[in-house]
Amino acid sequence: MSLQPSLPQPQLPPDSVRGFVSLFLIMHLFAVAAALSSYVSASLVQRQLVNGLRPYLRTLNFDLTHVFPAVARLHLTHAGPVDVDFRLTGETDLPDGKKQAWQIPRSGLFPPTRYQRDQALANVVGCLMESESEELESILPRALAAAELRKLGAKKGSITVTAHYLQELNDLKAAESSRRDPFDASYYRVVFDARVIAAVLGGVDLHKSAAKGEVAPVTGAGGKSSKSVPGIKTP
Repeated sequence: MSLQPSLPQPQLPPDSVRGFVSLFLIMHLFAVAAALSSYVSASLVQRQLVNGLRPYLRTLNFDLTHVFPAVARLHLTHAGPVDVDFRLTGETDLPDGKKQAWQIPRSGLFPPTRYQRDQALANVVGCLMESESEELESILPRALAAAELRKLGAKKGSITVTAHYLQELNDLKAAESSRRDPFDASYYRVVFDARVIAAVLGGVDLHKSAAKGEVAPVTGAGGKSSKSVPGIKTP
């Protein structure tokens, strides 16, 4: 009859190590409780306590008072220019005469991170519309439109950048249902609209719609002003 060898008993850390770990956990939980309790409306004692713990709290990104001082961050947006969502839509004129629509952000993307990346790209395009330089504001629209034309083997199309603005507080209590609807058409505004024409050297030229019935040429990729093409009407 063989005897089973006895397994060695696990050795616990020394008492000094366990005491140090326990003390560290208590201090950590205390710092977290101090940060959470002072999040909305901190008293004088809480502010002094957070100031003393600030090096540790900032290391773990628990303290954001240096970003938004004395503000309860119980909101999703500050209603600033960077909080406006933009949408890119376009049409590609196919060789057979049909039109192929496209948009950014694309619908049906999974996981949601892919949709967020599309939305971030559209927002960057929209933010460039604030620039006073037509060359700067047309960099990304030209690149995106060129990719769509190249993908389908087309020679022309259109691109539109639309801003989705936020509601104001008065709109939430308005009698009109359209004002209470954040997705009503009145909250959308076209900030960029252009025809896209394939250039000879492989790039594209944008013919921006300056006003109804007008086409304002946008500087081409080569740095020279593009000319309006006869027979092309604005959308």
